[in-house]
Amino acid sequence: MDIQCIAGFGPIGPDAGTTHRFWSQDLGIPFDELAPDYFHAQDLGGARVFGLWPLAQAAEATFGSTEWPADLPVPQAWIELEMASPEQVGEGLEELRGRGHRILVDAHVEPWGQTTGRLLTPEGLLLGLSYMPSFHTDDALIGDDGTDTTSGTAASTSTGTAVGDGPQTAEPAPAAASPAAGPAPAAASSASSPAPSSPRQRIAMLARYEEQIRSGAKLQTIRVDGPFATGPADIVLLGAGADGADLLLPVEVTCVRRTSVGELTDADAQADGYPALPPFLDALRTHMPELSDSDVLDVVTYRLGD
Repeated sequence: MDIQCIAGFGPIGPDAGTTHRFWSQDLGIPFDELAPDYFHAQDLGGARVFGLWPLAQAAEATFGSTEWPADLPVPQAWIELEMASPEQVGEGLEELRGRGHRILVDAHVEPWGQTTGRLLTPEGLLLGLSYMPSFHTDDALIGDDGTDTTSGTAASTSTGTAVGDGPQTAEPAPAAASPAAGPAPAAASSASSPAPSSPRQRIAMLARYEEQIRSGAKLQTIRVDGPFATGPADIVLLGAGADGADLLLPVEVTCVRRTSVGELTDADAQADGYPALPPFLDALRTHMPELSDSDVLDVVTYRLGD
């Protein structure tokens, strides 16, 4: 079998009116009625990623537990819609809440820079509203016209999830870690980037990593939300400060190594706080189910500032 692309995707609902109201009126997606009760969003960009997400991981990313709540329908699929700005994620979720929909996890910024929140659709799909900064840069995979700039095809608005430092609600602890689309494969390189210009780089991480960073047990982070560069930076420990505020740790980024997943080593795992490569890769793929050995990531090495 030779699968070429996702030719189409859409929810199947027992009540056509309820399904149409949610996707068209509540979410504001324009549809054309091509046949009685069959609606088609012909101008909405398509998915670049087709990710197989285990239920336990979806539950962990949404609720912080591998058990899906017994009082909620078990989703059979996930879909994420890319918003125009991070603010629109929260605004969209509040609008949906005002229309009577239960929000499972509110808008929050993941350590890799993605803003996301989730709910269940009337048909039982796990829906995320999200904003991934790398989709909105000059060289992003999603262009201003919603097409994949690498191929001219409809671009992904789907997110798998993160790497290394994990989401706020769903990270397996290091060995004792909405899914974000990974970067387009590229040739690996060991060269460091040139020194950055202002403003200072910010590297978001979970509050639980503060002790590991301060003790020197965690010397690097694996990122998909670059580009990063050598030079001064701040690690943003989410909610680690007084009254739940973010805490900034000044660091010096000493190396940014671009490498493929398949070229990561035990040394990379140990520098990130894991005892060996296998549990490290398991953590990466927990948050990025579609991650393949050929995908390219940034290994960002740092030391605490004075």
